[in-house]
Amino acid sequence: MSSDKKRSQRLKPVLDLAKLNLDKAEAEMGRCRQLLSQEQQKLTGLITYQGEYHEMVHGNTGALVSASQLQMTQAFLKQLQTAIEQQQHHITAIERQLEIVTENWRQRYGNSEAITKVIDSAKTEERAELDRKQQNETDDIAQMRFFS
Repeated sequence: MSSDKKRSQRLKPVLDLAKLNLDKAEAEMGRCRQLLSQEQQKLTGLITYQGEYHEMVHGNTGALVSASQLQMTQAFLKQLQTAIEQQQHHITAIERQLEIVTENWRQRYGNSEAITKVIDSAKTEERAELDRKQQNETDDIAQMRFFS
């Protein structure tokens, strides 16, 4: 072997990089979840406002309203409904993005776990090799004493 480093030690930078990538994916997943939560709150606010406005308009049914006021109210409610639909589409897009980001995190987690297993296996092999060498040395010493 050209290097004095053990295989497990040579693989440590690979594990460090995998963990760094995992941390980045986890941070991205957190940002995406936070954005989704914020956008869902906006949608809830829009729906609440729409309901309140609708109640206000229909609560004034006894009052005389001009045709232009009625048209403006209906136009505003239509704009509000359009805003709600756009917000729902926006949330759907963020949910899709969150699914992609989550899958990316899963893959990076799997990579990190696989590298960890390879390193653990290498350490087990290294310990076994060291144990064999020590046993051979002990056997050689015992044999030398026996023949001396």
